[in-house]
Amino acid sequence: MDRARLWTLPAEPPPLLATAVSVETAAFAGEWADGLITINQPREHLERMLAAPREHGGEGKPVRPEDMHGPVLISSDLARHAAWIADFADAGFDAVYLHHVGREQQRFIAAFGEHVLPAL
Repeated sequence: MDRARLWTLPAEPPPLLATAVSVETAAFAGEWADGLITINQPREHLERMLAAPREHGGEGKPVRPEDMHGPVLISSDLARHAAWIADFADAGFDAVYLHHVGREQQRFIAAFGEHVLPAL
């Protein structure tokens, strides 16, 4: 479906899946992901990949939406994003790269250009 929109929340949130090709990334995914997506690799490596998330907190643990706040900066409040970026600049960062996972990239760029950049 192209540009489909869901206006009601499902009774149960969809799973959050992590992508990983290394054991280290799979271990990190165990801290927050409901499942793992990877590519075909030698069986021994795949077995280590499957064990890593389980050994790092992923065994039987669903990811709640509130668990994403902290490791990922999530907000629909543009002023909040400006404040976060300003904090990074104050800490000494020379550059901050932003990633919008939504499909409406033009709206994201326009909103940040109009509201976030001037605030910085």
